Amino acid sequence: MTSFSRKGSLAGYVLVAAIAAAVAGGGMAVAATTSTGTLKGCANKTNGSLRLASKCKKSEKRVSWSVRGPKGATGATGAAGAAGATGPSDAWEKTSQTGVNATSTPVTLSVTVPAGSYDITGKAQEQNWDGTNPAALSCTLAAGSTILDQTFSTALANGVAGFGDAANVVHGSFTATADTTFTLSCVGSNSATNVHVNDPTLSAIKVGTIH
Repeated sequence: MTSFSRKGSLAGYVLVAAIAAAVAGGGMAVAATTSTGTLKGCANKTNGSLRLASKCKKSEKRVSWSVRGPKGATGATGAAGAAGATGPSDAWEKTSQTGVNATSTPVTLSVTVPAGSYDITGKAQEQNWDGTNPAALSCTLAAGSTILDQTFSTALANGVAGFGDAANVVHGSFTATADTTFTLSCVGSNSATNVHVNDPTLSAIKVGTIH
């Protein structure tokens, strides 16, 4: 590309004016513009005056310049966008539908989960098969060796109306920094000799944040 600079001269102003006219006046520029986006012109060898043209006279010098300048520097990186919405929750669940004698041996359910925050619930139906003594059932919810909750339920002695029943529910929340095992453990805790646990269930739901 050829350029001319005559500081303070009439020719310099003529050159600038001609370029401005070429950019603003599309019809005028088209005739002297190549398919590569280059403007062609002729500069007078004596006074430097410039005109847009594809062919120049002997008294003129052929000049050209790009319609568009070089690509600028890459801009600064924009600010980080807002955090996306929390995805769907995951749940771990263990259940047993068979009644098990828990008079002296605990009935235990467990699930192992990855790191994260969890809402945990355990439930068991106590059933007293003892025809004389009321029965108590102790259920404990734990995360590893950490006890999260512990409750007692009491069921009347077995009679003409059927087995004595009671519901036992434990609940807790826990944030695990590594794989962790949640455990529900239920066992008889008084003089009744035939305490059963029916339909025990343990569930752990992964949540975003525990408040």
